[in-house]
Amino acid sequence: MKKKNALLLVLTLFLLLPTIVNADCESDFKEIEDKFKVTYEYNYETDDFTITLVNPDYNKYSYGFASLEALNATHPTISDEDGTLTHTIENYKDTEYSYVISAIYEGCKVAGIKQETIELSKGNRFAYSPLCEGYEEFVLCQKDYEKELDEETFKERLEIYKQTKAEQKEKEASEAKEKENNKILSGIIDFFQENYITIIIIAAFVIVLIISIVLFAKRYMKRRRLE
Repeated sequence: MKKKNALLLVLTLFLLLPTIVNADCESDFKEIEDKFKVTYEYNYETDDFTITLVNPDYNKYSYGFASLEALNATHPTISDEDGTLTHTIENYKDTEYSYVISAIYEGCKVAGIKQETIELSKGNRFAYSPLCEGYEEFVLCQKDYEKELDEETFKERLEIYKQTKAEQKEKEASEAKEKENNKILSGIIDFFQENYITIIIIAAFVIVLIISIVLFAKRYMKRRRLE
């Protein structure tokens, strides 16, 4: 049924517009073909897709839609910077999407200058869960994880991963602190090793000074008693 609808769309466009694509039309389109972007995003909470179709030159090209209702269901926006037209299709439930790009400018009105069907894959549905925010590197949060998984198991394994990651961070912080303390201690030892003669002389001077002060104080106190 899907393929029939896509075929019907293409045939309708071919009936409405000339179907002969000359070399110049193809060459013109090829120059900017890579700027036409059709992307999609799976919506975890609503179990549907949001499709985005980017048209870099809407004055010369147009995306084809299956019906007027389908066209009205899109949300078109135009970029003020370069005039790019973007169509957004929300709440799309099917698992494939067919589109046609047509040339609409004078001298090159061609339906179906490009036509394609893209497969819409949900991938790993848990990758879209808010619980994966901040833990995107976790294997169960990867979009290409293919094994079947129930939600309870997903939450349990994610919680274990979070605890393990927290413990790892705490361990790394402790190791970093210990490394810093060792660095400081090593610096002190190096300083003593490089300047030990100077330190000994200073220490000896301080000791002699202290002894001299003590002896002077004792003599002074003894002299005061004799007076």
